[in-house]
Amino acid sequence: MRGVSSLRNLTIFRAAFLMVPLSVFGCGGGGDFGEHVQVVPQKRTRLSASLPVRLPGADGFNVADYQQSSQGGSSSEASADSSGRAMGLAVASADGASSAEFQLGQVLTHSMTKPTDAIITFHVDYECVVSHPAPHLDQSPLSLKAYVMDSARKMHGKIILTEADTSRLPERWRGSQSPSFRVRLEPDLAYHLIVAGRVEATAGESEKSGDSGDSGGSGEIGGSDETGEAAGESVSIEIKSLVIDIESAKD
Repeated sequence: MRGVSSLRNLTIFRAAFLMVPLSVFGCGGGGDFGEHVQVVPQKRTRLSASLPVRLPGADGFNVADYQQSSQGGSSSEASADSSGRAMGLAVASADGASSAEFQLGQVLTHSMTKPTDAIITFHVDYECVVSHPAPHLDQSPLSLKAYVMDSARKMHGKIILTEADTSRLPERWRGSQSPSFRVRLEPDLAYHLIVAGRVEATAGESEKSGDSGDSGGSGEIGGSDETGEAAGESVSIEIKSLVIDIESAKD
């Protein structure tokens, strides 16, 4: 993935979240990006009484969507694969901005005649990079979240997996998280089990200092050239793997 190797400092952390209710995290945390997924009924997974289920199955995830946009000389790149990988990269030039999004996961239908209480667990491994951050940045240039929503657009659970710490940029980090949601699956409703990511990049100011202490910076995406032109911000998220487990909830 372009841009991931541009920074040297690396932070690795692991976290687990169990029984996470929506009320703990609220409905905010980066807006509603990635929450308008549509899958035609014939492509939805029909969930029977045979739990547990691990996704993706043999056919892969049925949601693997991505979008990208750029202005001026900026660039963006995005991809999503049904096997459980996705990425978004936004690189800004001096005269523009860019963004990229992806949505990865499963839309399934509860086909049983009675409600079923289930535990839905997302296992997500990811890597993020922010280089040449824009000055006076007051919000995160990237956000990654997991959520469960039904076809009536009721949000059953949502968590922000990672955002950039604007006080520590630039930075690069990896994460492995396993948030869980307890959900009552109702008959004849579809459920969206989605991990969504968004990155945005804007142009930065010129870096006039010739000695940054990093002799390997000339090949970085968004770096300033020998003329001292503005160093554009470069932001990326890569989902290295996604697995979703659905189990019967135990009282």
